Amino acid sequence: MKLEKNLLKTLLSLATVVIANPALGLPAAAQDTSNSCSVCHGIIIAEQPEGLATFQFLSMVKDGVKVDDRMEVTQVGALKDLGTQLNGKVRGPLKIFRVFPGDTVSLQVDVKNGANDYAIQLKRLETEGQQDSQDNFLVWSEANAAGNTWDMWGASNPPYFTKGVLSDTEPTTLTFDILIDAATPPDVYDLEFAMPGHVAGAPDTLFYQDEHFYLEVLPEVALPGWLFFDSYPWVFSATDNDWLFFLNEDSVLWVFSWNNQTWGAVRPD
Repeated sequence: MKLEKNLLKTLLSLATVVIANPALGLPAAAQDTSNSCSVCHGIIIAEQPEGLATFQFLSMVKDGVKVDDRMEVTQVGALKDLGTQLNGKVRGPLKIFRVFPGDTVSLQVDVKNGANDYAIQLKRLETEGQQDSQDNFLVWSEANAAGNTWDMWGASNPPYFTKGVLSDTEPTTLTFDILIDAATPPDVYDLEFAMPGHVAGAPDTLFYQDEHFYLEVLPEVALPGWLFFDSYPWVFSATDNDWLFFLNEDSVLWVFSWNNQTWGAVRPD
């Protein structure tokens, strides 16, 4: 029991490291492989599991090429590319989950190979918007966990959640249902799933893989009164004396208001 508890603390610590060298997968503060997790996270070496006093990390990328594939965010469909995010990061095309304020969305990750013991982490909650304004935030409270059985960590914002320690090498899909607070501003938010663990039969050889993805909170628009479709995709609203432009993109029906010069999404029935 003590060994499992210590292993969990070690894996959670690894889940929060920043990968500085993509070829070696070393934590940002590590100068060589003799450094332990205590360098960044204050874990006393005596409390670490036996055989894990020093660590050798394996990342999923070597010389820019993916060499292993242990996990993948589960989302099919078109990718979204923001170019340079508002925080200056360039993520490239990312998978995207879309949701209206006040609704719940299921975030999924496929574990393809858990090796031996591993944990799955969802992080970057309570993050700032990356498309419209960094003054927008993914509003968060414990109610947003929507009854998940994941473990919540961190007394201060942002919290993060884990599923671990898991010991199944078979492929599996994990789901985190997140309730989007009704006050959350429409924007695109950069979230992340991460997976730390150790290689079966080699407890001092740890791996770490993560994947960023987007959560887009959609601006909702209500269709007003009588609509005349004679000039579709331009539609005339007699109620608002407004011309509306309809655009179906990635299963989202977008509507542009000529009067307001704004886009909104139509909530499906």
